[in-house]
Amino acid sequence: MPVLTVHSKVCDFVHTVTVTKEGRTLQVSISTPCDHVKGIDGLTLSVRDIVQVRDNPVLARAQESGCSATCLVPCAIMNGCWLAAGMMASSLCKCAGPLTIEFTEP
Repeated sequence: MPVLTVHSKVCDFVHTVTVTKEGRTLQVSISTPCDHVKGIDGLTLSVRDIVQVRDNPVLARAQESGCSATCLVPCAIMNGCWLAAGMMASSLCKCAGPLTIEFTEP
């Protein structure tokens, strides 16, 4: 069960994304202080849902709930789902460390 912590420093929120796999279904649970991200909580996905960016239900739900285009949570959800579905190796995640975005010249 992947658990990801998202540090959204630009908006000053910390979110916790948990993904559980039950058969062929992925269940997303999010602990967050952000009202927009709360709208993504409880999302149920299939493995087919997480393969492509186009027509992606994670991004569609983020848009519907008012998340900005720069919100990091949808990306964290996708990474957690890939990990839970076995499409990404947990050993790779452990040795790669955190994903980061640096503003080198704001």
